[in-house]
Amino acid sequence: MGVFKRKNKDGEEGETWYVDYRDPTGKGIIKAVGPSKREAEAFARKTSDLLNGSCEVNLLRGNKMETIAKKPQPQPLATA
Repeated sequence: MGVFKRKNKDGEEGETWYVDYRDPTGKGIIKAVGPSKREAEAFARKTSDLLNGSCEVNLLRGNKMETIAKKPQPQPLATA
């Protein structure tokens, strides 16, 4: 996962920050975040937490990337 700025056709660095990552199927995704590096880093952190399963999405907030940290829960043993 990385945070970066792209260069435009003239070779000049653009104003928009991007985050690149891979989804659970392995597909590469590049997401334009905005002009703030801090926001891009926060988006990358939240995306990483979501993909690693260390937090859950608060579905009551709509499509926003609002998350609630949770502690890993022990998995119950399978009974035969």
